Amino acid sequence: MKSKDIVYTLGYVALFSIALYFVFGLLKISGQGLSSMGLTGDIIEGMSDKKKEKSLNRIDKLIEKKEKELEKMQEDFDPDEFSDKISELMTIEKKLARHKFLEILAKDGPSSAVQAIQHAAIYYPLGALSMAIDPENILNDSSGGSSMF
Repeated sequence: MKSKDIVYTLGYVALFSIALYFVFGLLKISGQGLSSMGLTGDIIEGMSDKKKEKSLNRIDKLIEKKEKELEKMQEDFDPDEFSDKISELMTIEKKLARHKFLEILAKDGPSSAVQAIQHAAIYYPLGALSMAIDPENILNDSSGGSSMF
């Protein structure tokens, strides 16, 4: 039985050695080995300079397109004309949403938080949005407008 155990141990060591050799061989082939086989490009580094330049050009074109789209929108509609009124409406809706949110929580308990948020979002969307932007002030009566406008 001892000779049988020795044979099994030698077999396991041999299999482990072969597996280790195979793993290191794959790692070498996937990196340096492929480049020596004639494949071009930066296999290890990532993007080639040509691909980087192409991607940067694509992003530059997208930026130009979005800038033109923004200019067209600003010609058609100037949001600065309405920002004061929208900010005032948001402040009032935030107070209403906060009041309703706390009222539902006080009556039904913490398990009704989702219902309270849904109610605020449905009936006072600007207030619910400003509460979502600045959730720390739900319990404080901060009636200031949002910093978005």
